[in-house]
Amino acid sequence: MQLVSLYMLLLALSMTAFAVHGIMEQARHRAKQMNLQVQVLARNLAATTADYLLVRDYTSIELSLIRSARFPGVLGIQICDTTGRLLGDVVHTGDKEPEPRYAQPALSPPASIQVSVSIDNNVMTVWQPVILGELLGWVKIRYSMKAISDELANVWGNNSVVGLIILIVSGILITLALRRPIASIRSYTEFAKRLIECNGAQIPVEGKCLELRTMGWALNTVSSRLSEQSRVIKTGLDDLTRMAAFAEHAPGLILALDRNSEIHYINPAGYHILSKLGVDEGQVLEVLPSNLQSLMAHIISKQKPVTDLQVRYRDRVLLWTLAPVRGQNIIHAYGEDVTEAKQAEEEARAALVEKLSAESANQAKSQFLANMSHELRTPLNAILGYSQILEEEAEDEGYSQILPDLGKIQTAGNHLLTLINEILDLSKIEAGHMELYLEEFDLDTLLNEVVSTAQPLAIEKGNQIEVNRSGKLGQVRSDATKLRQILFNLISNATKFTKNGRISIYTSSDKVGERDWFTFEIEDTGIGMTDEQMQRLFQPFSQADSSTTRKYGGTGLGLVITQRYCEMLGGEISVVSKPGRGTTFSVRLPAVVKDTGKSGISIKRAAHNTLPNDATTAQPGSGKTVLVIDDDPDILNMLKFYLKNEGFHVETARDGLTGLQMARKIHPDIITLDVMMPGVDGWTVLKQLREDPELKHVPVTMLTTLDEEGLGIALGADDYLFKPIDLEMLTQKIKYWVNRQPQAPILIVSDDPSQRKTMRDALQHQGYVVSEAQASDTALQTARQTIPSIIVLDLMCPSVQPIELIIALHDDDKLNSIPLIALTSNDDYELEGLPVSSSEQKIRLLNRQQIEQLLQHIQNLLQHEHARHQAA
Repeated sequence: MQLVSLYMLLLALSMTAFAVHGIMEQARHRAKQMNLQVQVLARNLAATTADYLLVRDYTSIELSLIRSARFPGVLGIQICDTTGRLLGDVVHTGDKEPEPRYAQPALSPPASIQVSVSIDNNVMTVWQPVILGELLGWVKIRYSMKAISDELANVWGNNSVVGLIILIVSGILITLALRRPIASIRSYTEFAKRLIECNGAQIPVEGKCLELRTMGWALNTVSSRLSEQSRVIKTGLDDLTRMAAFAEHAPGLILALDRNSEIHYINPAGYHILSKLGVDEGQVLEVLPSNLQSLMAHIISKQKPVTDLQVRYRDRVLLWTLAPVRGQNIIHAYGEDVTEAKQAEEEARAALVEKLSAESANQAKSQFLANMSHELRTPLNAILGYSQILEEEAEDEGYSQILPDLGKIQTAGNHLLTLINEILDLSKIEAGHMELYLEEFDLDTLLNEVVSTAQPLAIEKGNQIEVNRSGKLGQVRSDATKLRQILFNLISNATKFTKNGRISIYTSSDKVGERDWFTFEIEDTGIGMTDEQMQRLFQPFSQADSSTTRKYGGTGLGLVITQRYCEMLGGEISVVSKPGRGTTFSVRLPAVVKDTGKSGISIKRAAHNTLPNDATTAQPGSGKTVLVIDDDPDILNMLKFYLKNEGFHVETARDGLTGLQMARKIHPDIITLDVMMPGVDGWTVLKQLREDPELKHVPVTMLTTLDEEGLGIALGADDYLFKPIDLEMLTQKIKYWVNRQPQAPILIVSDDPSQRKTMRDALQHQGYVVSEAQASDTALQTARQTIPSIIVLDLMCPSVQPIELIIALHDDDKLNSIPLIALTSNDDYELEGLPVSSSEQKIRLLNRQQIEQLLQHIQNLLQHEHARHQAA
């Protein structure tokens, strides 16, 4: 009895000690958990504000601090730069919403770039570095530990009550200890009854009596073994029931075989399959694998199934799986008729091989066309170039009798060039390599240019072109080159099949939802087409019929390319025609082309390399130096001869390395550059020219057969012309670039050095002169000294004071008409407090991160504004 009492007392003390230990462990765990949560909050906030800190977006930083300060227990959050200068400060007091503070003293961040955690007076302080490639600043979070203290006090109180209850229960258990032997005997009696019923009963093995404990252990062992045997038997019965149900309803053929290949069972679906195969019950082994005996021995010995055994029986294919029955010399065989599936697999494999073969052939065709393009264009350079020179020389020398023959050479060469271009364009479209170059332009002006170009074709056939406008089409954003080609193809097609007739062009515009559309209708009074001919109209290398091809000529590709261009621009083309009464083509296109995400269509910024408005009045060369870099001696001789007659001094180089050396030696006024050259190619030369401080502002015009205009402009080319060379166009462009007046600087106003550097590098890469200011007073002083062509103002820099600067610019008579581009990261930013007349400043709000958009707007502004270059 005394031993029992002592045991109970020790048990009570142990439980009390365990409770105290649990409280201490809970306190440590809770403190550790809270520390981790605050550090996670600090890391998340550092990651969120890194981009904002890099671009000095103080509005977004403040919003992020307010959101994070709502975290329970946060007393305040501050963010500073590497010097400790505060960039944001938010406090959270009581139940009030977190609010920002201003004019707070600078912080003292840790010396090392490590997370710092400290606790003082129940307040945890965490310093988290903000890193984005380099240290940008620090996040400081102050967190209250009072919640942990209150929680632990409650736990101590609750567990004290639990300890008292434990002591009371221990006393009761000591009193009941005397009654345990009788209770044990009763429990054994109850256990015996349950054991007879086989319900898995268990009794407690305890008490002072050794005999009773031994008997209880033995009886529990017997009960456990009986329960396990009962479970195994029940599981086996359940498995047999499930297998029988599966076999009865399975769609495949199921067999049960012994080691002697004797069949004991065939499922209902199996009889149906065997009947379809024409197999009697005695012939079943014929549809099984031929090495069945060895397979069965292996399966039964290893007790592992064998799968994917394929058997061909007559014209059918069966797929078998053989599996052992545990503890027996029997296997189950499951077979499926997979004939149709195998046929489909073989057909799919054949289709894949055919597809890969077609793709390989198409790639070979594209490579062949690209190579042939270069090979064909190279002699065309000489044919067209020298015939143009000879024509001008003959006209100057008075050899008028040979002018018609020289004109025929020009006509034949241009016809061959058109054929080459159309084949290559179609090949690029089919390969998905055609790109869109989007730009803003006036649609009415483009239509006038196309009609003017097509006018000689119409006059030659005695036709008259009429343009009927329902209104002004105005500005659109599309690919001007492809739209020009669409209209020219349709008008020239109408003139080709019309003689002494009329070609009428009708224009209209409408709005569907939020999107503007425009429509062109080209109507002719020509030969027209039948329904059968129209069905072949948009097929490559196809015209109305063979007689039409012989009579009117052409490649049959113009309309195909026109249709593909319309689809790329997000529009459509349709045709209505009657034999002998003429044809009407209708083209409907969106005013603003969007990236539809269609595979194979690449949207790029347009390269503005058409002739400027003042290029037609460009002055002669006046001894300006042109460096021609090309590996083709015919090109070098032709350009040298032609440009010398135009008043230029010409130097030539036959490879890229020599061209770079000569450029550094003579510092030419302009460089023409081929791409495909041995050794150092044109792309490498262009890149090194743009990286050389003394040559990076020299205009470079690419002259090549490669259609890589986007790459050329991206690498810094000023113009991109295709071979064969139009000598007159090339001469006008060279005159424009060498006679261009120096551009007044573009003034960048921002207190963010990284933002200024990004804009400066992008603008200088495009050839602009750039000046900078980091505050309002210096910006105003610089503007008065240089009179910039455009002012770029960063609204997100607090020390700039943008409103005051804009008002000061407006009040200055010399500065109030300079276009101003205001950069902001907030689309809803409003310039409040400005005078009403300040709209004359032409302020444009742009996203400060969209450098490409900034360059586009600067280019558009300079096209419409005359730059002023005036000293103070």
